[in-house]
Amino acid sequence: MRVLFDDFVHTEFHLFFLGGQEADAVGYGRDGQVNGLCGAAEPGNLIFTTGLHTGNVPLRIERHDTEPPLGEMWPDVVEASFTPVDPDVWLVSSSSPPVALALEQGTYRARYCAIGFDNEDQLTDDPPERYLVQFWPAPAAPDRIVRQTSPGAAHWHGTAQRTLAAPAAGRDPAERNVSTHVI
Repeated sequence: MRVLFDDFVHTEFHLFFLGGQEADAVGYGRDGQVNGLCGAAEPGNLIFTTGLHTGNVPLRIERHDTEPPLGEMWPDVVEASFTPVDPDVWLVSSSSPPVALALEQGTYRARYCAIGFDNEDQLTDDPPERYLVQFWPAPAAPDRIVRQTSPGAAHWHGTAQRTLAAPAAGRDPAERNVSTHVI
């Protein structure tokens, strides 16, 4: 296992991004997905939703050779596939300079884990809000909700599931990594 990032990331409008240096996606990249926390519907981009609207949250990004075990400490967990389309992969937030990540080209499974997702709405910090992203090589597969306990995560999952994915201009809809059913 290699740690690619372990620091705070700045969020605005509950979001931070991973992909090209100017990562962004239409519809938060989650339209038509099962999960609403890790938008992977736009090739080459991952759009992550946080509980905190604006501010800094702890984030750790790891690269594994095989699928890592899923820890019990994470109450909200989703997975999606990710294939970089740019030669370099960047962690991007709207108020901080992009951070280059040492993630080689290939197709990965991305697991996004959250704890304390609803802290902002409940005005609590126990447990502290924090996030983990884990990558490992794997064939492309539909996104999925692995574990969901917070009302905030349920809201974003429902939003993604109710919003139909629009085909990206100039791309075959079959190329989009979007699940068409609810697990």
